[in-house]
Amino acid sequence: MARKHSAVSGALEVMGVVLVVVGVSAVGLGAWAAIRERRPPWLSAKRLPVGRERAWAAALLTLGAGAVGLGLADSLNFVVLGFVGVVLILVGVVLLARAVRAA
Repeated sequence: MARKHSAVSGALEVMGVVLVVVGVSAVGLGAWAAIRERRPPWLSAKRLPVGRERAWAAALLTLGAGAVGLGLADSLNFVVLGFVGVVLILVGVVLLARAVRAA
């Protein structure tokens, strides 16, 4: 019922667009880091062990793709994309945990 209200549906569409923008930028940064195998200059050296840049980039790519999926699901009212987005975010969190864990 709440999704049918104009204020709620408008807010969900805006949140979907924001998630898509954030997800696309995360995918771009993850792709840059994976290709160059370098950490971004703003990323603290203490948080990411040396040699784990590609694992961190893969996690960022997965999290970004999940955000895009969730954003498109909110904007387009397509439930399957929402499910895929949640699964990708959960996989990305596991990858991120493995990337930043000390060896």
